[in-house]
Amino acid sequence: MKTWSEERRENMLDKYHHVQKEMGIELNKILSSIFYLLKMRQWKLTGITLFEVYPGCNEQEIHIDMPGRLQDNITRYYVTIPLHDTELKMGPIVFYKEPIMKEFRHNHIYNKEEEGGIIGHLNSLKWDVKQIFLSAREQYEYKLGDISLHKDITFHNGGTNNSNKIRRFLFVICDVRN
Repeated sequence: MKTWSEERRENMLDKYHHVQKEMGIELNKILSSIFYLLKMRQWKLTGITLFEVYPGCNEQEIHIDMPGRLQDNITRYYVTIPLHDTELKMGPIVFYKEPIMKEFRHNHIYNKEEEGGIIGHLNSLKWDVKQIFLSAREQYEYKLGDISLHKDITFHNGGTNNSNKIRRFLFVICDVRN
C-alpha cells in the first residue's frame, strides 16, 4: 500500500507529464508552421526555457546568442514567445537592425569566441560604438500570441523591466538544417 505522499507524488508526475505532452504538441505545431512559412523543412527543437523578468530588473548586456560548435550546414534560431501582453515598460527584447550590425561586425573587432558574443551594456559602450547601436535599436510591444524569431548572429538584449509586473516568456532554441 502506498503512502499519501507517494500517491500525491505520482499524481503530480502524471499531471506534469500530461501538461508537458500537451504543451509539446502545441509548441510543435507552432514551430512547424513558422519553419514551413520560412521554407525550412528540417529543424529540431534543442531547448526551451521559461524566463521570468521581475520588476526593476536591469537591461541585459547587448549580445549574440552563441550557437557553440554546430555543423556548417546548421543554423540556430531562437523563438521568444511572450506568455502575456508585454508593454514596452516591461522591457521586451531589444533588437538591433541587421544592415547596420552587419557593417559593425565587418568593421569592429570584438572577440565573440572568448566573450560569448557579449558587447556590453549600451550606456557603458564607447561613444562611437554606442551611436551605432542607438541608430540600430528597435523594441516592440507584444500581444499574447505574438512571437519573435532571431538567428544566432542577431545582436539583442532584454530591456529593463520598469513595470510592476513580472515579464514571462518562453525562450525556444531550434536548429535548422540549411
